Amino acid sequence: MVEDELVEILTEYKTIAESEHNSFVSTLVNNPNFAQVVFNSLQGFEERGKGSDVLGQLCDLLFSIYRRDPEYKSFALQFLPHLAFIYLLNYGEKDEFGCIETWLIGIHNIESADTSSFRIPSLNQNSIYHESNQILESRQSSLSEMERGPGITVKRIPPMQIKSFNSMNKMPVIAFLFSVYTGRLPDIQRISGEYTCKLCSRMITRGFNFGTKKGHRRNLSYGSDSGMRSPRVLPNRLHLSSALLLEILQIGHWAIFNQCFGVGMHLIRDIEFRARHSSMDSVLLVSRALLQMAPNGPSIEEQRYISTPSQLSKNIITNASFRTKKLEGDIPRLEDDEGPSSLESKMTIITEEEEEGGQETRKGRDMENIADKIKARMENVLLLS
Repeated sequence: MVEDELVEILTEYKTIAESEHNSFVSTLVNNPNFAQVVFNSLQGFEERGKGSDVLGQLCDLLFSIYRRDPEYKSFALQFLPHLAFIYLLNYGEKDEFGCIETWLIGIHNIESADTSSFRIPSLNQNSIYHESNQILESRQSSLSEMERGPGITVKRIPPMQIKSFNSMNKMPVIAFLFSVYTGRLPDIQRISGEYTCKLCSRMITRGFNFGTKKGHRRNLSYGSDSGMRSPRVLPNRLHLSSALLLEILQIGHWAIFNQCFGVGMHLIRDIEFRARHSSMDSVLLVSRALLQMAPNGPSIEEQRYISTPSQLSKNIITNASFRTKKLEGDIPRLEDDEGPSSLESKMTIITEEEEEGGQETRKGRDMENIADKIKARMENVLLLS
């Protein structure tokens, strides 16, 4: 059993002398099987929903590895998303999962003291939104010096130190911790990235019922009919802020370009679905940009032209005016084989006087019909009287 292997390693760490801790930790860090044992054990805690003494001992070991050597920080931080997810699932259980809260707060306060900086790229450098070689030369001349330069460096404002989690600082702290993890992505191994992408997908899609298409199901009320079988109760959804989803998008971006294309694209699609569901415009913009720029990603579909009703009626009239089938009321076509003199003799001239005369004749007939009807009604009245 995976947890038994982890218990054996933790017990050995507690029994050895402190002078041997450095060599023991170095052996664990360089052993790839130990990372897989920890990942599988954490997934077991995620599904179990109950804490144990093993979880507290594991947090102590990982924090010791994190503080022991700067080179070991990346090894300890690769388990940060898993521990954060377990803590979010069991946020109300402070007694059983308080060790994870202490671990997260310790990492947060240490990393927040570091005043790191980041660079804002310019239009001369490729991004997920554009390719610099696609900018026309006429446009390049209109760019400012800042847009043509290598970019500007901005210092990150360090967050406030915290003592405990609450409903106000929970999401900002978790988002900052994920930013610490994404800052270590170049040092993360591929197998660790795969575990993290799958974990983030479970975190994002938790509480949604997926069939053939991604969507959310509304729980139905079945009344008091005992014969009706109630549906499987879905787990509670986790509230995830847009800042946290943007940090997770960086994990997906790293995955698709570091031999984890499948899980990376799956994660980005899950984030895009969650952004549409929660109406997060910034997350939706970045996720769709990543999907478009990914290798072998979906191509940009051309927008189809939809005709308006006025255009449809115009098209119908235009098409109907070019009939190929001759109808009974059509004017016969005159052939010009016999010459222009014969055509003039066959064609008749329609004058306005004839049209006016025809209209007067029709009016006279209508008046006569009305007079006959009135006369017939008067006769019937006289007969009845």
